[in-house]
Amino acid sequence: MKHYDKEIKPNRYVYHITSKVFRESILTKGLVAKTSKYLPYQNSIFAHNCKLITMEWYPLVFDKYTWPILETYDWSWEQPSDSELITKAINRYYDIWQIDTYVHSTKWYIDDIGQKELGASFVSPSDLYIVSNGNIPKEAITLCHLRKDKLYSIKHKSGWVEMRFPMITKV
Repeated sequence: MKHYDKEIKPNRYVYHITSKVFRESILTKGLVAKTSKYLPYQNSIFAHNCKLITMEWYPLVFDKYTWPILETYDWSWEQPSDSELITKAINRYYDIWQIDTYVHSTKWYIDDIGQKELGASFVSPSDLYIVSNGNIPKEAITLCHLRKDKLYSIKHKSGWVEMRFPMITKV
């Protein structure tokens, strides 16, 4: 697999999710690129190239099985919507950072590992998971929250469907 191979022009705003424990550091330093011994990407920032947040977003796709909020439901009687679970989880455990790609112009690439391992999103099948090389300065990021969900009409291979998504809004 070639990494940093498929360059794309991302949406103006892309989104990065982190644990709330990193908030103060990010507010001070911006998003600091990391290198992992488990991934072939070096000095990377990962993001989502879509504002319609789903359970397929990283890290939600993995963490959803460990959220203590799941214990508050009586699964025999109630089935919370994905939108409800996402909103509760984000508000409790995560921060969403909006990256303005016009303020900080860097090259963005398809994260081929995310695409392969996490699957394509129902919303944005080919370019949901993206990656850049290098830090993102604090001037290019904004802390966001989730608000009430909104009904969207989404074009899907089988036609148009209506789905609810939590709305990402600036703090």
